[in-house]
Amino acid sequence: MAKYIPTDEDQLATGYESKAELVMEVLDFNQKVSESEEQAECRALESFAQFNSFALAIERGVSTDCFIDPVYRLIWQQAQRSIQADPNADFHEISTQLIESRAIPQKAAEKLLALKIIPPPDATASHVETRIRRLIVNAANRKAVRHIHQADLLAKQGVINKAREATHQAVEAWGKAEVSKPMFAPTVFDDYPEQAFTPPDILIHNMVYRGHKMLFSGASKARKTWLMVYLLLCIQAGKDFFGFITERKPVLIIDLELIESQLLERVRTIATAAGIWNTTDLHVISLRGKRVEFSKLKIEIVSYCKQHGIAAIGIDPVYRVKTGEENSNDDAAEFMLEVESLASDANAAVILAHHFAKGGAASKASIDRMSGAGVWARDPDVLMSMTEAAHSTAEVPAFVIEPTLRDFAPVKPFVIKWDYPLWSKDDRAPTELKGAAGRPKADGTPAQIMELIEGDEEVQSTELQKAANENFGIPKRRFFELIKNMLNTGTIRRRKEGRSSFYAINTDQSFQKTETL
Repeated sequence: MAKYIPTDEDQLATGYESKAELVMEVLDFNQKVSESEEQAECRALESFAQFNSFALAIERGVSTDCFIDPVYRLIWQQAQRSIQADPNADFHEISTQLIESRAIPQKAAEKLLALKIIPPPDATASHVETRIRRLIVNAANRKAVRHIHQADLLAKQGVINKAREATHQAVEAWGKAEVSKPMFAPTVFDDYPEQAFTPPDILIHNMVYRGHKMLFSGASKARKTWLMVYLLLCIQAGKDFFGFITERKPVLIIDLELIESQLLERVRTIATAAGIWNTTDLHVISLRGKRVEFSKLKIEIVSYCKQHGIAAIGIDPVYRVKTGEENSNDDAAEFMLEVESLASDANAAVILAHHFAKGGAASKASIDRMSGAGVWARDPDVLMSMTEAAHSTAEVPAFVIEPTLRDFAPVKPFVIKWDYPLWSKDDRAPTELKGAAGRPKADGTPAQIMELIEGDEEVQSTELQKAANENFGIPKRRFFELIKNMLNTGTIRRRKEGRSSFYAINTDQSFQKTETL
């Protein structure tokens, strides 16, 4: 993010008695900002001088506001005056006029003359466009940061509506910065600053960075939420997570399913059992009963996370915030792009939970067990597949965790067992999966279809047909024959939604017939 330099307008807008007071307010923020901007401004001026591109830069929208360094700001003011008088004015004329005007002190003049105006052998005119875009993006980001600080002040004063307006203005400014970046704008490898090679802050060693997308995947009612809450509690307390070291950072739980009192009680129960007594860095919000549009919710989440230094965001359940069809790769990709945007803008890992497809999961690769489109498995940076272990029982449930990591070395599967209210790692337990040997294939029966539909849950037709084929070898044609007969006998019911059909067990016994296949 760009460094924030308060202006006179900021002083008037925020009501500070002096600019110095405003500067002190944002000093801590600026210490966290990249120090490479002055270098970027220096390189931009050098490129403009080397290829006599001052007029082009001004035409593209580079203004004095694009510079932080006071000397470079003076140079650009003079460049604008010189180009206005002579569009072909070069750096020599601009610098000469500036020095002769005595508008800058001696040390500043020395900095001006230190600019490299002879292009190196590998420099090309294409660098100019890159430099222009960098300056404009940085300026837009600085404007966004000013709005964020104004919003923060207004919120503290209780002027909520104006604080929200300032937050939206910040997002708009960031959006303009993003628009100014072309979709395809390669950078010469040697132009990358050393800081670009620094990885993000690590959150869970050998597993998760800040800005990652992490997905827990498992069967319905497999207590994925309990595992996610435990993970977030470990991060905010700096406690190891199944042997993985965590960095202590603030976290945020966004729950859309549980009644608030039940959510709070569950968190307290898990924390107490885990021996986590300090939860000052745990932030919680219950949105049950509220209609949530993820794109709008994202704006407020980002603002809150920046104010409180949130490093990890857990959202449960994902189906309450996702949009589009679960089985559509296009819709799933669009939603995951929104999640990625949240992770990037908030500089926080986003942790989600998603369910397996119906039927036995053990016969499939861990990355292929999830319900719906393949994007759900292939998009996350960290996938934690949670499949029932072969030795699992109703009294002592046990699951095999199979991590799939994008940015770290592979991690071997391990077993966790359930002892209310905690999952604990069992290093001695075997990692064989329940049902891994597969089932004998058959031509297909209604009982097999019924086995794939749990309770009163509805199952989308495509998902049900896929599960019937993978688990029982039922061909597509035979599957629809079975569905047709089961509808006729009243064994199942169907609900149409657009072009999709959803099936569920028919609980109206009076409607069912005795006909069988």
